[in-house]
Amino acid sequence: MPEEHGAHAVAVRRRAAALASALRASQQTDRVLATALRAAAGECRDGRRRLDAIGAEIVEAAAGHRGRASDTPAGVRQFQLFLAAKARDIRRVVADAAADSLRQAAMLRSAGAGYGVPARERDRLNRLALADDIGRVDNATSAISAADLVRYHNAVRVRDALSAASGGDTDPVLLLTYEPAAFDGRGRVAIALGDPDTADNTTMLVPGAGSSVRGGYLSHSDGRNIYREVTRADPNRTNAVIVWMGYRAPDGLLDPAVAQPTAARAGAALLAADVNALAATHIGASHVTVIGHSYGSTTVADAAAGFGMHVDDVVLVGSPGTDLARRARDFHLPAGGHVYVGAASLDPVTGFAGEPVLPVPGTATTIGLGSDPAGDGYGSTRFKAEPPGPALPLLGHNDYFSPGGESLFSIGDIASGHGEALAADHMTAPHRRRLPAFDPERLRPATRGHRH
Repeated sequence: MPEEHGAHAVAVRRRAAALASALRASQQTDRVLATALRAAAGECRDGRRRLDAIGAEIVEAAAGHRGRASDTPAGVRQFQLFLAAKARDIRRVVADAAADSLRQAAMLRSAGAGYGVPARERDRLNRLALADDIGRVDNATSAISAADLVRYHNAVRVRDALSAASGGDTDPVLLLTYEPAAFDGRGRVAIALGDPDTADNTTMLVPGAGSSVRGGYLSHSDGRNIYREVTRADPNRTNAVIVWMGYRAPDGLLDPAVAQPTAARAGAALLAADVNALAATHIGASHVTVIGHSYGSTTVADAAAGFGMHVDDVVLVGSPGTDLARRARDFHLPAGGHVYVGAASLDPVTGFAGEPVLPVPGTATTIGLGSDPAGDGYGSTRFKAEPPGPALPLLGHNDYFSPGGESLFSIGDIASGHGEALAADHMTAPHRRRLPAFDPERLRPATRGHRH
């Protein structure tokens, strides 16, 4: 007992020290931001005074210029020289203001990189906005605008998702991002199961085509299934799983955008910013994994390869291609980081990966999403991901997060920081061969009942 109390006291002191350090960093950031804003305001006032003084000089000179002197060539020339000098003065004021603006912007960006709002505070503020969006319609006494109806319907879907996730072992449930009208009414929302500010392991789930707030994706059980499996994989560590519906995904497999990387690259910029921002408020060390499903895997690959997303491990399941990342090394993961891939042998979407990227004649558009991360030579670690049910193509694509399946069990090892356990658990799989095209996993029947 004394040893347990001693260990607990050490842990409390460490957490207190971390909190104090975070507070000091936040206070320092506040001071930098305040200084930058005060300096910007001061420079603005100084520039205004200089321009006012120049204006007064011009008015005074113009008044004195009226009379006989203005009728002589020498007088006209003198006044022109005066105005030219004042024009140079004005350009100097404008140039100084522009330079100062750049300096202050750089200072704000530098300070803002370490500035963040804690997850629980974000949740509190977002839930107030959520309640307001619902109450505005439920308690309406006059006509309701189309914009308010869009916010209302998405707010109800978010409320349902929060309710579905609450309770049990997924406490707390935090509403990290709430923009119900984003992406032409499709919505932009992120919900965390567990607190990402304190979790030992943080996992971000990025869905694929056909997913949106408006379509009800947030109520799907994928995030909850991942949370439970990761928690079972290592009960001694705390976890947070963020369901990130934060980009404008293609509307479905029939949407032409699903064969093009445009939406993935736009989403990648948003994803990289949101993932990197987690470090601003996190206390202590954390293992961060980002999972991309279907078209979401292309978005994840682009975030790492093209937009500076910083994570420990990446998981790609049901991937149609990795666009900007041609090989695993393009993800720029830290030493010890891995690109893990789950690809069911009959998943038709993964068959799209690795096909040639073709230009559309007369346009800058291309068709195709790039390399197959499950292919031989890519540099990834492939894990078993055959669906336990009937060998149906769409089942293979939508079954990566089903409890008891090979894929979810493997994801539990990876997201808990124990990717090395895949080999010990006999869950690694051979890569696909391109020439001749062949997937060794087609020869192996799926196994079931995988639980930590």
